[in-house]
Amino acid sequence: MHSHSRISIVFVLVALLLCACGDGDPSRADLVPANLSRLDPNVIALVEKQMTQIESQPRDAASYAELGMIYEANLLWPDARRAYAAAVELEQTSTWWRFHLAVAARTAGDTEEALKLLRDLTAEHPELAPAQQRLGEALTEVGELADAASAYRRVIDLMPRSPEGYHG
Repeated sequence: MHSHSRISIVFVLVALLLCACGDGDPSRADLVPANLSRLDPNVIALVEKQMTQIESQPRDAASYAELGMIYEANLLWPDARRAYAAAVELEQTSTWWRFHLAVAARTAGDTEEALKLLRDLTAEHPELAPAQQRLGEALTEVGELADAASAYRRVIDLMPRSPEGYHG
């Protein structure tokens, strides 16, 4: 492991520890990409504007979710995941933020966590076709083909004229 990687891991662990020991609100370091200065200036401006909103209302779940959307739109999946996780922590009943957290987790490479989130979400909301479809994809990815087929059949039942279920 490179020394830079070890330093990054130590930094992340310290940041997580500080967050866990604090008042529960994620810090700026938890939510702003380390490479922010290398991003497009328009993205930087959006992130900075949203961080100002979060800092002025740190208990507003929607502000964290909006930051997640900014990251998601710019394919910054690990950052989107952290922002959506903060939103879900503040408002655990939000179906869509939980859905986007699962999508971000899976796209960031954590299929196991995404599967847990999607299974919980589809159990609570079996009518949520996008979650069923993403569950089918994740199950296919890990080789659980019978369960994936069930999820895709549910998508077909919910949206018979849409290609998502048939594609699976």
